[in-house]
Amino acid sequence: MVFLATAQHVEVQESTSRLPAYGQHNENIAKGRKYTLVLSPNYQHCIDPGDGTQLTDGIHTEGYFWTQKSTVGWSAAHPVIITVDLESVQPISGVSFNTAAGVAGVQWPLSILTLVSDDGKTYTYAGDLVALSAEHSQPKADGYGLNRFWTDRLRAYGRYVALVVSGGGQYTFADEIEIYRGQDEFLNEPLLGGEVKNVMRFFGEMEITLHVKRRLRDDLAQVRKALADVTRNEELTQELAAIEEEIAAIKEIPAKEFRAVLPLNDLHRRIFSVQAAIWREKGMESITIWQKNRWDMLSPTETPRDGGAKIDVAMMENEYRSAAFNISYSTHYPGPGQIELEMLIRGLPGGTNPYYITVHEVPFTDTKSGVPIAAALPYARKERNRFRFEIPKGMTRQIWLTFHPTDIPAGEYTGAIALEPKGGEIPINLKIYPFTFPDQPTLHLGGWDYTDREDRYDVTPDNREALIQHLREHYVDTPWATNGVMPRGKYDGQGNMIEEPSPEDFRKWVERWPDVRKYCVFVSVRDSFAGLKMGTAPFKNAVAQWTTW
Repeated sequence: MVFLATAQHVEVQESTSRLPAYGQHNENIAKGRKYTLVLSPNYQHCIDPGDGTQLTDGIHTEGYFWTQKSTVGWSAAHPVIITVDLESVQPISGVSFNTAAGVAGVQWPLSILTLVSDDGKTYTYAGDLVALSAEHSQPKADGYGLNRFWTDRLRAYGRYVALVVSGGGQYTFADEIEIYRGQDEFLNEPLLGGEVKNVMRFFGEMEITLHVKRRLRDDLAQVRKALADVTRNEELTQELAAIEEEIAAIKEIPAKEFRAVLPLNDLHRRIFSVQAAIWREKGMESITIWQKNRWDMLSPTETPRDGGAKIDVAMMENEYRSAAFNISYSTHYPGPGQIELEMLIRGLPGGTNPYYITVHEVPFTDTKSGVPIAAALPYARKERNRFRFEIPKGMTRQIWLTFHPTDIPAGEYTGAIALEPKGGEIPINLKIYPFTFPDQPTLHLGGWDYTDREDRYDVTPDNREALIQHLREHYVDTPWATNGVMPRGKYDGQGNMIEEPSPEDFRKWVERWPDVRKYCVFVSVRDSFAGLKMGTAPFKNAVAQWTTW
């Protein structure tokens, strides 16, 4: 990826936060100090020999960050660990990390874990600089911007200060790191953060906790903004303040107790409970049925729209078509925790809940990038011929319908979706054209499913057969495999095959996909094959023998 933007084409907005004037406790004791980097800087547009000194040279980058040599940058490095050597044990009151983000896929850091050590071997966790900096300001929400993440609230000491920077995206950039001298009395106080023997392992253990805290903080910020727009309710204001304090107090969330489905925990439910009350302040009924384009992004803090919902589907026999609508639940504060709705489909050919309509609920799940998505499609729970949905207060549940008629006569049909209690009915218009979608379309369909591996992109032996069946039902006739399924073998210097590759993985993969029309393999040759450079006679000979074999 190449960024062509230049400083004069970008409106640079720095965070409005400013460090207090330098005084006794704001001396930058990191200036001119050496540091180590894990991983090594590798972003091509700003990498230079100065990357080993520029983070503590006291010079701040001017202009567009990642096109300036004074910036240190990483691509696909997660996390980046920067360890500053203060040369002697020093009292520490604060840390500052200057960076930029907001465009070209560059996102603000998710966390900057700060650790201190006397000997560079055993560390103590001092806090997350991103969370600590939030009391001063938040990074620019849209577009390119600069931000200095900083705190002067530490009471720590150490010779080494390690910053573990976890980005929300592909890239990490840094310009200047500052460490502020604390009061001498800090040297006599115990460090409370807990002993850390392995910084990378510590980060791995903390990663889920950091993601959860970010999700809670982001949603709380959105709900607080919505509250300020509609009401001065003191009770709700105090509840959000109390939740914010409890988020900051979260120490660790065990991985075995974590699911990425929203709401993530009781604190998250309380945030959405305030959102439910805000929706009521806006005049919403307890149950709101609404709709947007089924492919549009849906946010858990999005205000439901007016206008109700209507299902219109026009399709061929044997085709797949989808439709969706949303259900939002609001209630006065504190109000009940959730509501359960029953749903049935009636009035269409095939009787109540006809066989050719599959019903899914669409839970929100969080992502590493920090953007919650409504994409998972578990089957809706069904009891006594009725679909059932539980909707937490202040949340929206999307309902996804998949139509696949195989023996319904052509014509136009009307029916309805009934929701109880209080949901009313949603009209359905279904049109079946006098054509049949072919069992085998002319157009090939496939897309890097990589079902040849034992564990790739969450495809495992436990779910692989179900995935293959689902793809084939939806007309996939062109499976893809990784380059590992077709090993090269061995060749002499003239490109003659001297040892055949093993066909075992290829045969297993083909057996999983019998009778498809095309097999595709991402060979990933780059500029050589079996060590033979592309374009040479040995290369051409080896490739010819390999493909023939």
